[in-house]
Amino acid sequence: MKVLITGATGQTASYLVEYILENHKNVEIHCTRRWRSREENISSFKNKVIWHNIELKDQFNTYSLIERIQPDKIFIFSASSYVRDSWLHPQEYISENTSHLLNVMNSVLMINHIDLNTLKVNLKYNPKIFVALSSEEYGKVEHGQKITEEFPLRPISPYGVSKVAADLLAYQYHQSYNMNVYRFRLFNNEQCKRGEIFVTANFVKQVAQMEINEIKPVLSVGNIKSVRDWSDCRDSVRAIWTGLEKCQPGEVYNICSETANTIEDLINKLKQLSKIDFEVKVDPTRIRPSDVDWLLGDCTKFKKITNWQPIFNFINDTVPEMLTYWRSRI
Repeated sequence: MKVLITGATGQTASYLVEYILENHKNVEIHCTRRWRSREENISSFKNKVIWHNIELKDQFNTYSLIERIQPDKIFIFSASSYVRDSWLHPQEYISENTSHLLNVMNSVLMINHIDLNTLKVNLKYNPKIFVALSSEEYGKVEHGQKITEEFPLRPISPYGVSKVAADLLAYQYHQSYNMNVYRFRLFNNEQCKRGEIFVTANFVKQVAQMEINEIKPVLSVGNIKSVRDWSDCRDSVRAIWTGLEKCQPGEVYNICSETANTIEDLINKLKQLSKIDFEVKVDPTRIRPSDVDWLLGDCTKFKKITNWQPIFNFINDTVPEMLTYWRSRI
């Protein structure tokens, strides 16, 4: 079996590579990266996979790669994913987060020689295509509600809008061409490789810096009352791999922990783990123009089909591991 993983230098994709290497040793793994991609997340497998330096916003690049290797499974993780930044660069987010998926799906159509007059195509080559979607698609949800896949999509950030667009494009290509596209809406998933611009890694890094007096013992925060459904990334990638084996293409599935924690809960855990006392101070630059203040997922649909269950608890397992990781880096 051949798999292609785009954006493999990012957090979630890199954990998927490690999961496959450990559990499915007969899989030939192809990964994409840009020439300028950072490499700290890939040290454990850099020489164990086949790398392709391409730009997925370019249709020719994407087609040439897929036509050459014809992978059985394609995992699309490459994207712009920092929610706050999407207000500053909305056009870039919409473009990047739809073009990668479109170029992959159109490459499959081209390999199968779609008739551009009738738009008919016989998909002799029809790989399983995973697209990483997001809980940000749901937007504002009433406090206390568990979010099922049937909830209306009302994104309140350009990033969320870009993911809705990708979501519906995946659905449309499945309906139009019977393409094997899998739509998984991932709620927040975290682990040691999480980029430091994201709230969890940013807070953990700040605490590690405080412990060695690199910065003052003041944690800069935004809205700490927001509720999140955090999963450990290792649980998420196991769900993704299992889902492509057992779920139905075209259908949509939530992947989440079904556990609600506030950002304040994360801070309190860090206070418990830290070697020092620190203050908490709101930084106005960390406040978003509009914020999703309640995210609690329901993945009953996914669990019934796959029998998947999370193994790790974010607060008690993941956060301590992240702090140990950042202490070692600092």
